[in-house]
Amino acid sequence: NISNGISIRSNWGALSKDIQSICKENGWWDGTAKFDWKRAVGAGGRAHSSLEACGREASGKMHLETLAAKSKTLQSPPNARWYVEQMALILRDEDSGICFRDLTGFCSTGSQISWLPKSSNVDDYSHFFTAA
Repeated sequence: NISNGISIRSNWGALSKDIQSICKENGWWDGTAKFDWKRAVGAGGRAHSSLEACGREASGKMHLETLAAKSKTLQSPPNARWYVEQMALILRDEDSGICFRDLTGFCSTGSQISWLPKSSNVDDYSHFFTAA
């Protein structure tokens, strides 16, 4: 969930090589606190008015939490198609501003849905792109 904001904080699974060193060398991270990507690169290591999700990012977060809860209520585990279809519905949400096709007189809608299962077989990975 990016939504023109940085939503990746400290809940990542992997980092680029030397990224923590780069952030420390640039003064964006002190090297002792838990590494927070949004704080490091989004605020240049300085606290700013809002590190918490707002606007489209908050709506995306809410949608993803709802989707996770919904997936747990199903009788059998959802497959890739179910997740991709649910994500497409989220990306079409104009009321929240996630999809802002001509709502503000400016049309700039592009989306990506990636399915990256816990598999070492790259043939299992899928990427879907849309644009308006």
